[in-house]
Amino acid sequence: MGMRKVSVSMRLLATMFSFGVAAAALSLVCATASADYTVTSCGQYSNEGVWSELPAGTTFDFTGSACPATGLESGLDITANRGDDQTSQQGHRAAWSATAPAGLEITGASSPSLTVVKSGGYWVGTYWDGGTEAIASGGNEPASWSGFASPYFGFQIACDATTCPIGAGAVLDVYSVQLDVHETTPPSLNSGAGLWAAQGWVRGQWPLSFAGASPSGMCWLQASLDEIPLPASESGPRDPAAWVQCSTPPFATSINTASYGNGAMPLEIDGDDAAGETTSETKTIYVDNSTPTLSLSGPTDAPSTAGTQYVMASAAGGPSGIDGIACSVDGSPPKWYAGASAQIPVSGLGEHTVSCNAYNNAVDENDVHGESASQTWSLKIGAPTVLGVGFAKYVGLNCHVIRQRTTIPGHWVTRTRHGKKIKVKTKAGHKIVKVTKCHPKTKRVRLVTRVPVRHHGKIVRHHGQIVYRKKIEHRRVVVTPHWKSKTSEHVRHGRATTVSGWLGLSDGTALDGQPVQILTAPDNGLGQFAVAATATTAADGTWTAELPVGPSRIVEASYGGGATTEATVSGEVKVIVRSRIAIKSVTPSRVAWGHSVTIKGELLGGYLPAGGVNVRLRIGIGRDKLTYGVREHVSQARFATTYTFGVGSAQIRRRYWFQVATLPSGNYPYAPSSSDRIYVKVGGHPRPAHAGKRRQHD
Repeated sequence: MGMRKVSVSMRLLATMFSFGVAAAALSLVCATASADYTVTSCGQYSNEGVWSELPAGTTFDFTGSACPATGLESGLDITANRGDDQTSQQGHRAAWSATAPAGLEITGASSPSLTVVKSGGYWVGTYWDGGTEAIASGGNEPASWSGFASPYFGFQIACDATTCPIGAGAVLDVYSVQLDVHETTPPSLNSGAGLWAAQGWVRGQWPLSFAGASPSGMCWLQASLDEIPLPASESGPRDPAAWVQCSTPPFATSINTASYGNGAMPLEIDGDDAAGETTSETKTIYVDNSTPTLSLSGPTDAPSTAGTQYVMASAAGGPSGIDGIACSVDGSPPKWYAGASAQIPVSGLGEHTVSCNAYNNAVDENDVHGESASQTWSLKIGAPTVLGVGFAKYVGLNCHVIRQRTTIPGHWVTRTRHGKKIKVKTKAGHKIVKVTKCHPKTKRVRLVTRVPVRHHGKIVRHHGQIVYRKKIEHRRVVVTPHWKSKTSEHVRHGRATTVSGWLGLSDGTALDGQPVQILTAPDNGLGQFAVAATATTAADGTWTAELPVGPSRIVEASYGGGATTEATVSGEVKVIVRSRIAIKSVTPSRVAWGHSVTIKGELLGGYLPAGGVNVRLRIGIGRDKLTYGVREHVSQARFATTYTFGVGSAQIRRRYWFQVATLPSGNYPYAPSSSDRIYVKVGGHPRPAHAGKRRQHD
């Protein structure tokens, strides 16, 4: 026989059973257990994979397998008909089942409207893990179930008799179902990469990204740095008809740590899921956006004999400390020195440049450390030089020109290879140059020594004492190069003079064509040196310069050094110039005893100190002389003084002379000297005052 389908509409069932099913339906309503969240399916919501039909291949007929969107039609509809054998066997069933995903469990269910029609041995009810509950016949009745915790919950119609007779059937219509769901697995955060995974100190721009996982779905993700919130990542509209009701995209942002200061600060990430559970994680981030400082110190000029020179690099930074210092010498590839200080070795003749940068321990997202401004240091390493100055020849050297092979050291240059600029070091080269080589002279000397007297190989003794004899031998000894003893030169007032010297390396190699400055200072104790002349060395290293007219002076020579030679200054020599003092007049030239004469003098050459100089006044007759006084503090070139003769007889006549002289003075740059003499006749009677006028008139 063909299968007969029994279907009863909800509206018909409500009319048929309204008088007796209300009490039975109400008896099924239990106290609803509190749940973390609810899943509402069917009715006004579609079935989003919550409900499934069981079992497959049943002899029962399922209708309404899709949840209707509107109206009062059944949300779930199970209709039981007879089987092919005209009966349904015991245990045959048809069901709608909701199975919670992992991490969730169902703790209750409810429906605002149920319609049940059953007959002929059929059983209609709900089931869960560990329990079932029958639903009495009735129409449009609410119902709820609670007090359990099960991974599944379902509605079913089953043949509860040995056989269910022909024509019998059952109908279960459920308008909508709300499931109470408890979350057994808490939400979690996947912190991922970026700032959260950074180790140690950080600086600059960093990404921050993380995601959340939850059986009910993550609804909100939030982060904060140093308790300052960052823009949250939120889910779209919540879906109440699905197990996973929120789907928040991963949190992703970029953080400029420079906006948060320096030091240790908390980084917190948080999330909320659909069940109302929250989760958070916190770690400490160490931020240092300071710029390291770097200073270089060391010699700026050193002789090659001093060995390898070292430039000191000292760095300081923020809270992260200094990771290291990178330094390049003469453009070479940088060398790394760990820590906050470094000694950079520099060697080789010539000008050198050291360039350094310091780096702290904080890095940005590209692992780039905080870097200081570049600092440079210039250092010259030169061969030591010897410079002499004097007023005679430099003796004790034999000089000759030789050809010498010199090495041109390799140096760093920039080359382009395969379109990229790289630094390469050139190969060392050689060239032949002419140099003047000087070596000390030798001289033959006679040496007298005492040696013991020997007889037949034995030392001769007399009264126990060794007997000695003289032994004369001649040897050649080295003559130490020197200026021939003349360190001062006496020069007449108003005359120029010349100085000379020698310039060379400490090993005796003469330096050709090098500039030498000759500096002089008036010998007045003030040390006011100025360049008086310049000279250029000859092939044998000698030089000569002319000093202009001037006072007594201290003279020294200075060599400023070259690219591979050191600067040097000679010792001091002196030019001694006598002062020039003159008696301009002594008036009158003839005077009686007891009268006075006026003496006028003049100091020539200038350089008079502010306090003046002392002038000695001398009178003499014949070879006899007498200093009768000192004129102190003469500060003008011209000066005058008087002398009064004693009383004497008019018949006695004498011829006296007058002379003035400068006395030694530390701040007067001239040596003492005397003027010429001027004679005065003394005796007789005084000349009348008008006598001179009458003689002029005659």
